[in-house]
Amino acid sequence: MKRSVLQPSRNHAAHVDSADRSPLYRGYTKATFSLRPDQIASLRAVARARADSAGEFRPDVSAVVREAIDSWLSRPRARR
Repeated sequence: MKRSVLQPSRNHAAHVDSADRSPLYRGYTKATFSLRPDQIASLRAVARARADSAGEFRPDVSAVVREAIDSWLSRPRARR
């Protein structure tokens, strides 16, 4: 049986109480995407530069991706 992309698997953690989640959970949902190696390297470089300039130890590549997606989604759509 082929599952829909939007249908959660039986192991999906949607039913987990937030008190049982990792302390690192901040309301985000994990997602998997395919990126080219050069894209990953660029994302890591941007995240490292941000972390260095902010005096942080750990670069947050996910934050860079979320900001890029937010920016892309907020762009006006072309009329069809």
